[in-house]
Amino acid sequence: MGILFTTGGSFSEAPNTLAGQSLKAIFRLNKYLYRFTNIYVKHKLDLFDKLILPILKYGNEVWDFHPGNSVKKVHLQFYKRLLGVKKCTQNDFVYGELGRTSLRCQRLNNIVKDWIKIVNSSEQKYVKIIYNLLYNDMLDKPTCVNWCTLLRYLLCSLDLEEVWMYQSVGNKSTLLMLMLKKE
Repeated sequence: MGILFTTGGSFSEAPNTLAGQSLKAIFRLNKYLYRFTNIYVKHKLDLFDKLILPILKYGNEVWDFHPGNSVKKVHLQFYKRLLGVKKCTQNDFVYGELGRTSLRCQRLNNIVKDWIKIVNSSEQKYVKIIYNLLYNDMLDKPTCVNWCTLLRYLLCSLDLEEVWMYQSVGNKSTLLMLMLKKE
């Protein structure tokens, strides 16, 4: 399906591959943009969002918890080049200037949204069955590391332990508001 994983089942190589593919796409985009010198930054960002970002985010449902440093590097490199600032410029300043957030922040947000959908889905859905298996596996084997344990750690790091403990979220916007308040 286009996601690379190691023989051990790890997805650690997926972000590296996607970063390489997106660099090729950025090169091609820059080749076309070179002809058009009067394009505004917001239009370049729009092109990036539509042409490059899908490559960087491809399959991130699978490798979401991986840090994805190579993907982050490509993302920031494009932004810094767009702004014409040095490579050593503080990343937060770059995101702030462009009104953007990091890909990692976006991925973690998507993890929580996916979890809400799973928790609120019917018990007959395949994704809910798999989730319940992972959840029970986590309870039976405390040293086990799977998607549920990583999710629990994420929610606890956001001071949302009670949401994890009750395994129910009535309203997506309520949870997202809780997350924003605690940051």
